[in-house]
Amino acid sequence: MPAGSTSAQKKRRRFVVLAGVLTVYVVAHLILSRISLSMCNTDWGTDNAFIYLPVHPDIVADHERPLLYVHIALRGFFYPIWKIDHEVFGGPWPMRSMPIRRLGP
Repeated sequence: MPAGSTSAQKKRRRFVVLAGVLTVYVVAHLILSRISLSMCNTDWGTDNAFIYLPVHPDIVADHERPLLYVHIALRGFFYPIWKIDHEVFGGPWPMRSMPIRRLGP
């Protein structure tokens, strides 16, 4: 920071950085959950559930375990924003496991 920065300027910069990080966090959750929800509904026949990895079921069938670990890690990372999204806005549930085949009819 420049030598002449005041305390108020430093606080403002911190706020702007924090607001940017939180915006990216929220937008990433919304994009991943909504794209995946759409894919899960069409490709797997699920209703109101998603995975944090919007991938085709054929890819999941070939790489189920590593993708499940990534999904579980992302589920934990995005839990606070998911909880708000679900409770306030009625957002979808993250799946507890990876379906390896179409679940619907």
